[in-house]
Amino acid sequence: SEEKLVCLYKGEIVYLSDDSPSVRVPRIGEILLRTQVITPGQLEEALAEQRETKQYLGEVLVKKGVVSTEDLKTALGTQTLEGLYDLFLLKEGTFEFHMNEIPDALKEGVQKSLPIALNTNSVIMEGLRQIDEWSVIQKRITTFDEVFKRIDVMEAGPTDASGLLLDMVNGARPVKDLFKSYPGSRFECAKKLCEFLDKGFIRALTAEECHALAREQSEARQFAQAAAYLQFTAQLSPEDASLFEELGEALSSAYQDGASKAAFLNALRAISRFSAFAGS
Repeated sequence: SEEKLVCLYKGEIVYLSDDSPSVRVPRIGEILLRTQVITPGQLEEALAEQRETKQYLGEVLVKKGVVSTEDLKTALGTQTLEGLYDLFLLKEGTFEFHMNEIPDALKEGVQKSLPIALNTNSVIMEGLRQIDEWSVIQKRITTFDEVFKRIDVMEAGPTDASGLLLDMVNGARPVKDLFKSYPGSRFECAKKLCEFLDKGFIRALTAEECHALAREQSEARQFAQAAAYLQFTAQLSPEDASLFEELGEALSSAYQDGASKAAFLNALRAISRFSAFAGS
């Protein structure tokens, strides 16, 4: 189960938290990285210091002079907005309302020193607009585990963020991985991928291609990459227990034990469904 918390003050949205296992809401470091405010090296150095000091990552980055407080506040706003827009995509859920409760994150640390305030009406209007566009996007990008490869023959791609994204489409990175590097929101990234599909610049790998590539990567002991291919392949064939078993083995070899157990559980479910069908 997933739990999301939205905090409002005087009618404006001031905080959002998301404990979703799928980690759809990007982390602050990820946002600062994809908007090119910090470099990968600066992020790694700050994360190492964070592990030692137990401070918030934003506090570490500001203290080191790597980012300004304004940069950090902008990143916090972006993080909150993306999490809010994800709420509009939920098909079902239960809601609880609590009055006069203040999350711990607003009592201390970065969120207290750099408060944000988002206009609720504006968020709702944009969220509703995105719902309409996502319904179109999801007909082209069936899952964020889908893998695309570049097939255009242009000598040079666009020089803006579109060109950066086109360069990242390499037949190995799933869509959810592209989200982490694209200097914009996941919604903008997905829209741009659909544009590339329409223009014939990219195409999706087939299930057969992904399965073959997964086996190649496993033989090369590149288990994390093998798992990325198998995630997509297994979703296309949810009744094939053997695919989930392969996925579980790849994830286990990549030391992703929690995800590995989930894959093996899906394999057992597939076997149970087949047994029930065969016996009917």
